[in-house]
Amino acid sequence: MSIELRDASVAYGPKTVVSGVNFTCTPGTVSALVGPNGCGKSTLLRAIAGVHQYGGGISINGAALASYPRRERVRQLAFVAQYTDSETDLTVRQIVSLGRVAGKGPWASMTQHDRDVVAQSLVDVDIEHLADRPWSRLSGGEKQRSHVARALAQDAQTLVLDEPTNHLDIHHQYELMDLCVKLAHERGVCVLAAIHDLGLAARFCDHIVVLHQGGVLDQGPPLEVLKPENLRRVFSIDAQLRVSESGIVVLECAGTVTPGG
Repeated sequence: MSIELRDASVAYGPKTVVSGVNFTCTPGTVSALVGPNGCGKSTLLRAIAGVHQYGGGISINGAALASYPRRERVRQLAFVAQYTDSETDLTVRQIVSLGRVAGKGPWASMTQHDRDVVAQSLVDVDIEHLADRPWSRLSGGEKQRSHVARALAQDAQTLVLDEPTNHLDIHHQYELMDLCVKLAHERGVCVLAAIHDLGLAARFCDHIVVLHQGGVLDQGPPLEVLKPENLRRVFSIDAQLRVSESGIVVLECAGTVTPGG
């Protein structure tokens, strides 16, 4: 499955946040959407997930997003929003199980295969030991991982994540990004994530899309896109990427610079 945007635009209330957006995310790759706070990353991802209005063209696997009935859309695309806190008496297992029934009818029952997929999704994000705990009693990071597990349980070939590493400790940040790479490179999933940490984006992602001042400033491989002039212009930092002796891409930051300087 692929995600393609052609001259796409999104608004937040009366204000157009981004416009003229063009990029493609292909199967088997992890793409990162990066940019400063308030640049429209979350709003754009919500549009791609079909839960926010947009202008222009957004396609999933070559078909216009608007052409998908809701039930078919959730079979094709799983979405993890940034803010998912709510009061519920459901257990973690029940929350994750929602991913299995999302694309089925209202009276669909869980099969053994469904239960097996849910169990594996819990293992994949390291929360199987929390399966029977009330979701409301989880920490912020545990809730985030449970929603990622719910998305994995959908078994969709397109995965859209809005700042998935928020609230996670460093171990689980790396574990989650490793999982995204595994899903893409081994299962052919198309992964698109808004990522706040440029170091994580540079290390784990195949493709970077930089949003700045209402549009796409640059896109491509991390080493080509997260270059010093872009980092200075967009994030107001004096930084550069370096490839270590072990082949790991590292972001080195010497400090901040005056915005626009």
